[in-house]
Amino acid sequence: MIKPVVFFVLLVVLCALVLALTHSTTRGRIEQNRARQFEDSVSALIGQQGPLPAMRWRDDLWHLCNGKAVIRGQTGGYGGDIHWLAAVDLQPGAPRLQGFQATAHQETPGIADFLSRRDDPWLQQLRGRTGQDIRQVATLTGATITSRAVLAAASDALAHPDLQQVQCEI
Repeated sequence: MIKPVVFFVLLVVLCALVLALTHSTTRGRIEQNRARQFEDSVSALIGQQGPLPAMRWRDDLWHLCNGKAVIRGQTGGYGGDIHWLAAVDLQPGAPRLQGFQATAHQETPGIADFLSRRDDPWLQQLRGRTGQDIRQVATLTGATITSRAVLAAASDALAHPDLQQVQCEI
């Protein structure tokens, strides 16, 4: 009776050691990949090729020196929180949405796939809209809660209280 228990305990310890070793050896690379993916998302949103200017976030807002800002946030969707980025054009007049992208979500696969595609037509129709214009966009049938959450997040981004206080730092 003792031998199977000892074998099982040794097996569990060995598995734990393998998991710990794997975690410690891959942690840095995973963080680098996440940072690169985030930078790629921001580059795509603001339409900039090449290296990004230094990110200087003030809470959830980053003013760029080209009349644009990037806002990050989260909103509740059908399957949980949807983490997002929104690029806003700060040209004179009302701020306009330049782009919107979900960076992490747990929405239903197949139904909310539009969140994962940068070139999705439903998300693309949000480009160039003001906060008032976004309220006129129809939700997606079958993904009503998710699309409603995205519209609310985009509207919130355009109404960010510090958006007009441009603080461009080079």
